Amino acid sequence: MRVADLYLMPPMVALATPHDPAENRRLFEQLADALAVLGDLLEDGPYAVGGSLSHADCAIAPVLLAARITGRRLGIDPIEALPRVEAYARATVRDEHILEALVEMQEGIRRLVPSR
Repeated sequence: MRVADLYLMPPMVALATPHDPAENRRLFEQLADALAVLGDLLEDGPYAVGGSLSHADCAIAPVLLAARITGRRLGIDPIEALPRVEAYARATVRDEHILEALVEMQEGIRRLVPSR
């Protein structure tokens, strides 16, 4: 949870507002570095820690969705180059509780940020 709070969220929040290309690149690199750290910390299996859903998954799964959405806006997928994070992201959507939360999150984002 703390990795999400301290390292993933700050660049994600900053990338939500327009910046010049150099600042976007710096923030995206900061996000990519944090995702790499996350990849080193993830345990094997469908969840971040242990064999069942935990608070860590509740913090990390939404951030990964937001990272992908932000990456699409910038033309980059920040997760695909990180096999462990990619596998975790794929596994978490198989959990019905996480999937439900992510679908609600996507709908909320669609309402806040209309397509251009």
